[in-house]
Amino acid sequence: MARRVCGQGEYPPPLLAVAGYRLPGAGRAFPTEPLTEQAWASVLAGAQSHRVTGLLAAATADGAMPATRAQVQQAKAAHRTRLLRVMALERELIGVVELLAGEGVESASSRAAP
Repeated sequence: MARRVCGQGEYPPPLLAVAGYRLPGAGRAFPTEPLTEQAWASVLAGAQSHRVTGLLAAATADGAMPATRAQVQQAKAAHRTRLLRVMALERELIGVVELLAGEGVESASSRAAP
């Protein structure tokens, strides 16, 4: 499924600040106060959808993006969930490579191994 490209105006401004967090020259301002629950839910959902939960967790933990204690924990939990998903996919990929190798099919992974 192709991802739809949206204009900047379709994203919550705090999400744009998160997406540029720690990038040289990124100048989006973070809010000065923690977001309301409704605004936070929108930013958290956007971070999950656009795979920037790590940046959201870092920005809230570092204090760059003001957040309540609960919001910091939600950002960490969302990032942890994303990491666990990636690890599960990597485990599946290892199984596929092993299955292919068992059938004599060379993969890029098996060619790169010493």
